[in-house]
Amino acid sequence: MKKMLFVLAALSMMILFSSCNIFGPDPTPTPPSPPQYALDGIYRLVTPAGTLTLEDMESWYPDVIVEIPGQGWDVDSTGFNSINCVIVNNTFKFSATNTTNGNHLNLSDFLVGENSINGKINYNGNEVNVTGVRHMN
Repeated sequence: MKKMLFVLAALSMMILFSSCNIFGPDPTPTPPSPPQYALDGIYRLVTPAGTLTLEDMESWYPDVIVEIPGQGWDVDSTGFNSINCVIVNNTFKFSATNTTNGNHLNLSDFLVGENSINGKINYNGNEVNVTGVRHMN
């Protein structure tokens, strides 16, 4: 009888440990998140030639300076009175409007890498695709 109880107990334990995990299911591994790069800095634009400066992008008052001589652009968003910036991971879009003179500056589809940047700049209806490299932080 003792032998039978021992066999039943051993069999019960084997079934118990093989059918369920008493510590719960294994956690689903989460993929590593991509590295986050700082947006702020000075970028030398390669196409078209120029400079893009991003300052305080994660603050309430971000500042964007666009200098593209080939387009005749030398724009500083500091003088604009309506500014919006949305940042998601390493992408961002920025919009600024000067309601006094009607100027609009929009940066869209921007992707920032460790040392690179690309996206679209639209100033008063004229749009250019830009690519550049980080010049300084």
